[in-house]
Amino acid sequence: MKVVTVMLLVLIPFLRSPAAGQAQPEEWNFFSGRPQFLPETRDWQLVASHGRILASGQAADPLQLPELRENTSIRAVLEQSGPIPPVPVRIWSPRLLDLPKSLPQLEPYRLLETISQRDVAVVTTAAAYRALPAALILIFPDSEEWRGGFRFLPGGDSMTLVRFRSGGRLGITSDRNGDTAVLDAGDGFAVVWRKGKYQAILFSPDFDFDKIDNILWIRKKLKETRL
Repeated sequence: MKVVTVMLLVLIPFLRSPAAGQAQPEEWNFFSGRPQFLPETRDWQLVASHGRILASGQAADPLQLPELRENTSIRAVLEQSGPIPPVPVRIWSPRLLDLPKSLPQLEPYRLLETISQRDVAVVTTAAAYRALPAALILIFPDSEEWRGGFRFLPGGDSMTLVRFRSGGRLGITSDRNGDTAVLDAGDGFAVVWRKGKYQAILFSPDFDFDKIDNILWIRKKLKETRL
């Protein structure tokens, strides 16, 4: 007796377009060259603009594409099984930041050729911040710097508390003498201090260097500064 094996192909019903009148979902950002876990737990596929499927997986599978060359990105659409609208996605090279050699945590994101230390600096102490004349200073303070609060140089034009979806722990306080300090007690992602063309940005002590949205925020600030 001859046995015939029949293979059944099960097609996952991917939804390819949002319902009429439905708002377009916010674009999701991911790094290339490393596993990236999706916020949803459904079967998925990543589709390029020309229709090619770049990657696919089941609910718990991470998304991982080959590392793109520095300072580049590609756009695609993430399609998921079930009644979930497609999500626009942007895949980035890890090397996005035009920074001098700085913190070990930032090295994976730094371009191979960078701008001068005179233009931008990355520091971890208030003493280093006050000693550098860079046009833009990024401050990731050590824990010891929080005793009594962090103080910017006097005479600044403005000081702004920035809230961001990544969250944070910063707050600004002033005493009766007008002395202003930044405390590790609040919900701020960063504090931006300005004086003329000079800026200093103090980041929250829980800043996550592995979150691409945080790295893209720094990248946007570098581009805005036009150093």
